[in-house]
Amino acid sequence: MKLQTIQIPMQEPSPIPKLAYTVEEASVALNLGRSLTFALINEGRLRVVRLGRKILIPVTEIQAFLDREISRPHEV
Repeated sequence: MKLQTIQIPMQEPSPIPKLAYTVEEASVALNLGRSLTFALINEGRLRVVRLGRKILIPVTEIQAFLDREISRPHEV
């Protein structure tokens, strides 16, 4: 059986930087699952902007979340 090669077109980088990510994009950026990302949002640990049914996570909030997590004492 011969495997087929699939070519995926590369997207050009956007000239306009993103100011906010969807939950799915933020999950990828943080290397977290979608469920854990929603859990962090529901716990208030990851702040979001809600516009109707759309949930956006500002880029600045993602960095602030990481900064808070770094300084937070963790159990081993």
